[in-house]
Amino acid sequence: AGIGAVCIVAMGKQSGMGVSPDSVFYLEAAKELIQDQALEDFNHLPLVDFPAGYPLLLAFVSWITQTDPLVFSTIFNALLYACFIFLSGRLTQKFFPEKTWLQIAVLGCLVVSPAMIEIYAMLWSETSFLLLLILFFLVMGKACTASNQQKCWILAAIIAGYAALTRYAGITIIATGCLIIL
Repeated sequence: AGIGAVCIVAMGKQSGMGVSPDSVFYLEAAKELIQDQALEDFNHLPLVDFPAGYPLLLAFVSWITQTDPLVFSTIFNALLYACFIFLSGRLTQKFFPEKTWLQIAVLGCLVVSPAMIEIYAMLWSETSFLLLLILFFLVMGKACTASNQQKCWILAAIIAGYAALTRYAGITIIATGCLIIL
């Protein structure tokens, strides 16, 4: 997880955080939320083309750190990537408890994956969505085996709901949770 975070920070120092048209909408919505307490895009129109979860997260972290979201984005994405790799390690431990070499191989592939590094080098909502996805699977696994299942089910529902607020594809997490319950 640390190696992955260092890779993202090193890329961020070299070329800065990648910004795409989607990133501009997320950044501006977060800034508008902080300044005007309204979820609007850069034209001061309601944010309707993109889900609100990622701008809410950026605004929350910006409110805590008292800095512009673009300024802390490299460190923030590095932390998200480290959390993603760490939780992926936990998930592989659950699936392959006796095969340490396979766990190391999976985590090594995640650290050097060009696709993963590209995602976490950009200011995209996928960064938090992937983390929510892995977290959802871990919590659902615990909910299916824990003695105190009610808290796990509630936490899984909150994670799935926020994932749906972060990416429209999050609806598939809700559907997956329903199928697991059935």
